[in-house]
Parts: sequence; structure tokens; C-alpha cells
Amino acid sequence: MKPLLRANSAWRRAGLGPTLGRLANVQRCKVMVQGTAMFFAAAFLAACQRLPIEQGELALPKLVDGFEPDWGVIEVKHMLKRHSGESSRVSKSPNGQARVESQSLNPWTSPDACEALVSSGQRLNHAPGKASFATWNIRWFPDGISGLASTPTQGTDLNWLACVIAWLDVDVLALQEVKADALSRAKLESVVAELQGKTGGSWSVALDQCPAHNGQHVAFLYASHKVKTSPFVQYATLNPRASACADQLRPGLGSTFTFPGGLDIHAITVHLKSGVTERDIDLRRRSWAALTDVIATEVKESKDPDVIVLGDFNSMGCHSCELPYGNQQELSDLDRQLRIGESPARRVGADIPCSQYFQQQPGLLDHVVVTEATRELSPTVRTQVEGYCQSLGCESFTGREPLALRRLSDHCPLVVELTDRDLD
Repeated sequence: MKPLLRANSAWRRAGLGPTLGRLANVQRCKVMVQGTAMFFAAAFLAACQRLPIEQGELALPKLVDGFEPDWGVIEVKHMLKRHSGESSRVSKSPNGQARVESQSLNPWTSPDACEALVSSGQRLNHAPGKASFATWNIRWFPDGISGLASTPTQGTDLNWLACVIAWLDVDVLALQEVKADALSRAKLESVVAELQGKTGGSWSVALDQCPAHNGQHVAFLYASHKVKTSPFVQYATLNPRASACADQLRPGLGSTFTFPGGLDIHAITVHLKSGVTERDIDLRRRSWAALTDVIATEVKESKDPDVIVLGDFNSMGCHSCELPYGNQQELSDLDRQLRIGESPARRVGADIPCSQYFQQQPGLLDHVVVTEATRELSPTVRTQVEGYCQSLGCESFTGREPLALRRLSDHCPLVVELTDRDLD
């Protein structure tokens, strides 16, 4: 086999030696590479196919047409960094749709796989000196439906949920679709207790103050052994009915989070109106306008320009509008609304174009927003979408849905890291 690429010291400095070792048991890989990702893709292929690596030289086949097209292509531009052990594999069927193929050592594959990773001390990689936030809609927690789960396998897998949160290893997690009746609260507390056992730290949870019968609530789950909070504030105006708990819609919930390195930032979690009708779009737009006012008020009162908003914006477009109005048009309008506020803000782009699956089709509904004055988050940083969304590569899929979609949520968590210093 003719060597096509000679690696220089760059890939050695990148620390790929341990990565190659971890991937040595993978039987077969295919990679789609772009630009400077070549060295990383080359090293990945070498590990996957057990090709000889001698004196910094990688013996590689052609990266594109050298593969027989029996099951498609994997793009691994994030997997080397973000998942311990093997990546989940997504193959393509003849009609071009993704086909789920289970792999071991991925926390989203099964509860057992997650437990194996977490018990061995493996976590999602975070850069040093960072404070980490995430947002996750956990679908009618803990029943998985608006009513009560009819069987033990219908609701949320509580232990698996605690396990993947431990694996995510974030400091603050914004949650949506949490029920607040007594039984649901008890199950949420059991998740917190399990999380504390897995991490060895103290965790706290705060929910909005709407009545339990409202159904879906927003919440924060945070590492209280590490992060300090101000009193939580409920933002009634983010409910487009202008009353915090009206019509089964949600208020916002916020607090200022202070981290060990000095970062202090006001965080707000939101869950906007779902739906694809003109009325739904109008209600979401009202929440957008209210959000820009809330951000401006927080900045003015705290005299601190740092605000982050995390949640489910339900940016699904309009299917019944007279003129076509898709997801991208809605996101463009949201971005415009954020820019014209008294304290301009921006939506942080995601590294892949989906955060949720509905009827086997991907969609991007969940977002992170920061004020433009937040220097602790560079404009080049993107949110990392985790879970089966990343494993599926945002392709539609055929066959049985991923187990995590059934037992955890139809949404995937988004993770974002900020510099843990006060740069105001």
C-alpha cells in the first residue's frame, strides 16, 4: 500500500498516540475529511484499520474512492474529542437514510454502556479553565408522555439519565419539560441523589413556581459544590400570555451563576410555544420580544453585561402559513430580534444542524443565546450537540429508533463552554 500522507510533528503534539491506542479494537472505519482535519482523519483510519505506523509515516488508502460503498461513510470530525472509546456508527441504507448500528463504549447506546464509562472515570472532554453549561429538553420527565407512564419501560430511565448527566460533566444544566407533581419531584430527587453518588459532588435543582398541574416546567440542575447562585427569578413575560403560568405555557427562570475562576453570568432557561401554525409563530415572536426586554433589564439592573439564555425555542417554522416559512427563516427572524434589543444578543451556532428527532426526522429546536458583550464566549465557539443526534449525524433514520430516544428524550443536550474568568 502506497503511503499517501506523511505526518509531521503536528499530529504527535496533538496527542494522538493515546487516541490510536483506544481505537485499536475498532474493526472498520470510513472517514469524510475536510481541510486541516486530514491529519486527524488519517490517524483515525490508521487505528481503525490497523495500518502500519512507522517513524511518523501513515500508510493510507485513498480517502474517498478507495472504499467499496457497502454501508456508507462516517464523519468523525467531533468523535475523537468528545466520546470515550468507540464512536457510535451510522450506516446508510440504499435509499440514503441513516441506519442505527449499536456500538459499545458510547454512553448513549445503553444504560450499561454509560455505567461502564462513568464507573471507569470517563467523561465528556472539557477544556481546562472553562465553565460549562448545557440545555436539555427531557420530554415530559419522568413519564415520557403528558399523562402517566403505563409501563415501566415507557417513562424516563432514571438511572440512565443520572448516568449521562454525570458523563456530560457540566456545571449547570438547563432543563425543560419537567413535571412538578409530588411523584415527579420525588423521581427528580432520586436522579439528583444518583448523580451525587456518581460524581461525589453536591447537586441542587430549582424549578419554576407554576402550579404542578401546568404540566411542563423549566428548571436548573447545577453543581452546588462548585457553583454559587443568586435567588432564582421567574420571568412571567416570557409566557406569551404575559402571565407566568397561563394556558399551560411557560415562564422563564433565571439566576446569576458564579464560578470558582471568577466568571459570573446571569442564565435564563426558556421553553417557547410549540407548533407549526401561524398562531404558534406569533406566540413565539411575542416571547422573543419579551426576551430582549428581559435581557436588557438584567444588564441594566446588575450592571453586568453577561447574560446567557438556554432552552427549547421550538424553532420549527410554519406549515400552514400562506407564504412558506421554514425553520431557517424563523431562525433568521429570531437572530434579527436579538440584535435590535437594547442589549444586543446573538444565537450561538451549533456544531451539527439538529437537536431533536420527530418521526425519524431531525430538527434544530434548541439554542443558546448570549449577549454580544459577553467576552467570556468567543464568537467562534459553537455549542456541542451530544447524544444520538451526534451519532446519527442529523440524518433521518430507518428501522427501530435509538434506545436513548425512547428512554431518555426526543431531544439531545447542547453543551457550551465559557472562559471561567470575569473579563468585563
